[in-house]
Amino acid sequence: MCEFSEKNLYLSDDDLIFKVDEEKDRCGFVDKDGEWLIQPKFANGRDFHEGLAAMAEGTDYPYPKWGFINTLGRWVIGPKFDGAGDFHEGLAWIEKDWWSNPRYGFIDENGEEVIDAKFDRIVEDYSNGYAKVIYKDDLRYVDRQGNIYDSMPRESGFGN
Repeated sequence: MCEFSEKNLYLSDDDLIFKVDEEKDRCGFVDKDGEWLIQPKFANGRDFHEGLAAMAEGTDYPYPKWGFINTLGRWVIGPKFDGAGDFHEGLAWIEKDWWSNPRYGFIDENGEEVIDAKFDRIVEDYSNGYAKVIYKDDLRYVDRQGNIYDSMPRESGFGN
């Protein structure tokens, strides 16, 4: 079981360094001195972005389920996705049906699926209000409301 420190409450995304404990084959987060702040109990994970880190729990083969933890190491969005990315502009990509028909969508910080998992792949996370996706085998852009565009609207500044 992880031991939490109140000092974790005040950490920024940059204060927590992702690390793998090779002996345990688990990952967690250390401080700049290498001291464990979030114990290595996760099967896989990503760095913190916007105060949350995508982490995988369990040993389900071939992949465990993914969710999001806060800087205390506590689940904020429980592990229920087949894959998960980083939060950018308040949204993170999630993967569903990895083993049969993988599809990607986006959730908000509450874990609500705000853009249905219907994309073939995520190419780039949200930036300037748009994400770059593969949809029906073609490169597309999706805004934060889920509207899909063949090309980038000029006013966005995306990719400039």
